[in-house]
This record gives sequence, C-alpha cells and structure tokens, in this order.
Amino acid sequence: TITITWDDSRAANSADSRRSFVLSSRATVDPVGAP
Repeated sequence: TITITWDDSRAANSADSRRSFVLSSRATVDPVGAP
C-alpha cells in the first residue's frame, strides 16, 4: 500500500497503476529487493 501512496501521481495512468501494484506485490515476495 505504501507504494500506491508514492505512485499517486502515476495513478493517473491505469497501466502505471497496475504496474506499481505488481511491483509492490513482488517486493513482498522478494525481500532481497528491499533496502
């Protein structure tokens, strides 16, 4: 959900909004990508 807040500006684009959702989901599965 945190990612959606930062992607609020990009949310204007349906494609972007969906893409960010996948990224956030993947980040949760792959903690290695997180800092």
